Amino acid sequence: MKPVKIVDPMLIAQKTKEGGVSIRLDPAQIGSGAAGGIILADLARHFARALAAARLERSEERALEEILRLFQAEIERPTDVGEGGLAH
Repeated sequence: MKPVKIVDPMLIAQKTKEGGVSIRLDPAQIGSGAAGGIILADLARHFARALAAARLERSEERALEEILRLFQAEIERPTDVGEGGLAH
């Protein structure tokens, strides 16, 4: 795979030293809630495919089921509501 230089990322996610996740995003590049929903669906499918390929889940379908199950649970009862705001 050819290395790609990321110039103006729409989204960056990384694990923190404490084991949490830090997410930075540029809402102007996302554009709308509808576009955000499509991005989340695409990410879920990519994660599922990667987990199955790495043999961390039995199948892509099983991985996607788990992602969607936990996504819905986290939406309904957040374990962390996050913090932050817009950087200018």
